[in-house]
Amino acid sequence: MASYTTNYQLHQWEASDSFLRTDFNTDFQKIDAAVKGVETAANTALALKADKTELTQACGALDEAKCETLTGSYTGNGANTRTIDLGCAPRAVFVGEFLAVPGMTSNYLLSLTASGFQVRDSLGTSTNSSGETYYYLALV
Repeated sequence: MASYTTNYQLHQWEASDSFLRTDFNTDFQKIDAAVKGVETAANTALALKADKTELTQACGALDEAKCETLTGSYTGNGANTRTIDLGCAPRAVFVGEFLAVPGMTSNYLLSLTASGFQVRDSLGTSTNSSGETYYYLALV
């Protein structure tokens, strides 16, 4: 009688076992799902590495002086584009899960300006939804 592997419960036949094509098909489906899971995890890791590389390059462009922090909040007004004035050019700004640094172009919901940062309201995702309170951390 067949035994099974520990991790994926794949068939392990003995010499005297008879087996069915469906046993092979089941095993191949398990292997296919496991390989797809590894591929998905690898692609996610590569995307995160690319984001980290982009952030590292952008941060490397900052001069060596110590940063000061500014924190605050604003209430979204639902406008498509809105500028938050900090009175100085930030080196980086965090709003919720979003980050903007010089040279970073992948984030269309948050970007730096000469005297603050710009937020946007977009379908489904926003940094300026009407009535929502947003908290920011700016490195200047």
